[in-house]
Amino acid sequence: MKTSKLVVSVLLLLAVSLSCKVLNRPTSRGKGPAIDFSTPGKPLNVTVQLDKKQTASNLVPRTGGSVSLAVADGSTFILEVPAGALDADTTITMTAVKSIAGAPLDSNTPTAVQLEPSGLFFKEMATLTIAPARDIPLKQQVIFSYEGDGNDYHLALVDPKSKDIKIKLMRFSGAGIGSASDSAWAPYTFSVTLKPEPGLSCP
Repeated sequence: MKTSKLVVSVLLLLAVSLSCKVLNRPTSRGKGPAIDFSTPGKPLNVTVQLDKKQTASNLVPRTGGSVSLAVADGSTFILEVPAGALDADTTITMTAVKSIAGAPLDSNTPTAVQLEPSGLFFKEMATLTIAPARDIPLKQQVIFSYEGDGNDYHLALVDPKSKDIKIKLMRFSGAGIGSASDSAWAPYTFSVTLKPEPGLSCP
């Protein structure tokens, strides 16, 4: 129950933060917009190609463990699974993503991995830490996730308190970071309606 409440709280915080990022523009009246979350974002499926020469596997016990992968360009990925997150000892595989076609990113070669077994569910959140070889300016960062082989591409849940890129996962399969403008990825996260309202402003 505590984990579920945490997920809902963080998702709400992320949604409001992203809304501010997209919509915090000066208006003629100098007031922030009200945000309408009643309309869902557009669903998006992407085409993922894996680099099966760059992969790592490890048996993660119920008591917790990790899997790490360093890829050719110098980027590193570390998956940390806490104790009690798994019902049984599980072999987890991490494979580098070669390209993602159809995603609203500046390049189809983001820094990403696919995690398997696909659909694996955690009772406690696992953490994927990504250290990209090349820096991406914060305002251009898009930290994303997807299901299966590229279904339901969406923004990932991240640890807002960490300076590192830490993606929180409740289930697999793919996650990573790329770059894009707000206008490119916003339609696939949520829809918004601008309404002048004195009581609401973004930080």
